[in-house]
Amino acid sequence: DPDYARAHTSLGTTLQETGRLEDAVASHQQALSINPDYAEAHANLGNALKELGRLEDAIEAHEKAIRLKPDLALALCNLSNVLDLQDRLEEGEAACRRAIELKPDYPPAHVNLSLFLFRKWHLEEAWNEFEWRWRLPKNAIFARAFPQPRWNGSPLEGKSILLWGEQGIGDLVRLAGMIPDVLKAGAAVTIVCDERVVDLFTHSFDGACVFAYSYMEKNSDRYDFQCPFGSLGKFFRSERNAFPSGEGGYLKADPE
Repeated sequence: DPDYARAHTSLGTTLQETGRLEDAVASHQQALSINPDYAEAHANLGNALKELGRLEDAIEAHEKAIRLKPDLALALCNLSNVLDLQDRLEEGEAACRRAIELKPDYPPAHVNLSLFLFRKWHLEEAWNEFEWRWRLPKNAIFARAFPQPRWNGSPLEGKSILLWGEQGIGDLVRLAGMIPDVLKAGAAVTIVCDERVVDLFTHSFDGACVFAYSYMEKNSDRYDFQCPFGSLGKFFRSERNAFPSGEGGYLKADPE
């Protein structure tokens, strides 16, 4: 059925996921040549254009989708991704909030909103919105790997806690700045993280035990609490002056 527009735009999405961006654009455009009022295809085209760095064209595609289907939360959320790249924070936040208004349980819009709020230093709301990342399918399975309760900010004196890195290596390093706060709270701290930073974290956080991710397979049930790195912020960095001055830093290289 060469006139099946949905198949063309679905193919375009798959082509984008495999890195064939120009082919993806062509497939979405083919869908739109069949059905110019296909809002979802405009939104999908916008995603592919964004990946190609054609940001103005991406915005035009997303705005076309929104005009055709004003209640399409997907298009509003995707539009916010492009606005973020252009540092258009107010517009991006507004797009996220409109998407949430239309679809309150839409995790990508909440996560995107958190990123705008972080950039504007609205930290308390940002950390709460950031927790929606656990409702994304790619994260939900990982989060369920821990049988013990998630730490909720309760006293840690005399308790044991497993801190686990959940994101890329850059975010691991950035978010690790809160590990000293956990140690100061009196907890027995174990860290599991990417093996590339195990030695660095071992040198940096005296008193903590540091292991690669594989440690979790047999030992994740030995602790009173667990907490991903990115969920520490709402307890230790809820306002701007809660960040340390940076003097001295929190990472220590191997002296050898």
